[in-house]
Amino acid sequence: MVVCNLEGVSQRYRTMLSTALTLGRELGLHRLNESEQNLPSNVGASNQVEAEIGRRVWWYLIATECPSAAVYTAHPAHMAVNKPLHLDDDDLDTGRLEQEKPTSQPTSMSYFLQRLRLAEICRISADRGLTNPQSSESLNQSNVIYIDAELKRLSESLPLFFLLDNNKRQISDHSQNSTIIVQRYFINSLIHTQRCKLHLPYLVQGLIGPEYVYSRHSCLASARMIVQTELQLEQEDIPFTRTRFRHTGVLYGLLMANVVFLLDGCSLPSASVGLASRRCNEAVHAMRILEQAKPHSQIAARFWCSIKRILSNSRGVEPPVPSHMMEDSMTDAPARNLGAQGHCLNSMNWSGFDAQSVPTEPLTYLTTINEPFSNNSEALSADWNYLFGGLDWQGF
Repeated sequence: MVVCNLEGVSQRYRTMLSTALTLGRELGLHRLNESEQNLPSNVGASNQVEAEIGRRVWWYLIATECPSAAVYTAHPAHMAVNKPLHLDDDDLDTGRLEQEKPTSQPTSMSYFLQRLRLAEICRISADRGLTNPQSSESLNQSNVIYIDAELKRLSESLPLFFLLDNNKRQISDHSQNSTIIVQRYFINSLIHTQRCKLHLPYLVQGLIGPEYVYSRHSCLASARMIVQTELQLEQEDIPFTRTRFRHTGVLYGLLMANVVFLLDGCSLPSASVGLASRRCNEAVHAMRILEQAKPHSQIAARFWCSIKRILSNSRGVEPPVPSHMMEDSMTDAPARNLGAQGHCLNSMNWSGFDAQSVPTEPLTYLTTINEPFSNNSEALSADWNYLFGGLDWQGF
């Protein structure tokens, strides 16, 4: 995972993961059930602990491979190994190995078992996409709805200490543990990233096709939850808050949220001042967090530059806004040029923002990017490949 966090899903990372899976098979980790059945009944505790560690290693590799690609190499039909037990590391001894703890009680395996559930949903998603490559739109949409239901079920069935809802989480005595805080951030971010990715192809189509309205709303809702998860973590006084952008999986969710808000800004028809203001604020939060990630990740820095180019290209070639003109560009110019959309920028809620950290140039263009796509038909006929072809997804 160190290589993945440094380079993204690079060729070296994929090679290392493939090598690890191959070594796991050679060690027999994929058929531990068969090995255990052949052991005598008086097998020692060390063998049981060794088998449990083997299960953890194998399923860690499975949970790592499935979400990272549409094609996986470890098929469930080709393995015979039970899931790891819900136990702490200290419980791996003779007296406690059979006493699995309830999921309501946090252990060192709580987060991993939830991540494993997410990986299995990703595998089902890959299976359904590969089984019917020429399937109709209605069949594709039914598959999307099915996977979405699975993701929602996972999100709603998380243990209390992993819930984002503060009111529900207060019931748990473990929710303020620093390890639990980090794990809660990871699992919620990963779930909503997958849900956002699932519905993204139908975001624009949801403006005119009633069958895609649910996907549009779900995509936007998950993008908002990704940002909300980031904002919630920022309020925690733990060291991880300052280093989280080095984790590629989380960074991918942040990039996905920015793409969603950018697409939404391009395709949204003329709206009321209130709606436009809300959409601007959503994009502001996402872009401000992305800018914070720039010093910690080359991937984030490249993606940030890509977004700035897209926002500039959507309006044609215009000179960048100098930093010393930030105040004027954020008030007079947008309001003078865009009416309601300009008012959206002027009335934006900047509470809690550091003026020096706000991405000035992109925000100026953000309020104007909707202008070329002022109605649904133009949005759907726009050359999205040309507009978004500049996004630098290298590393993903």
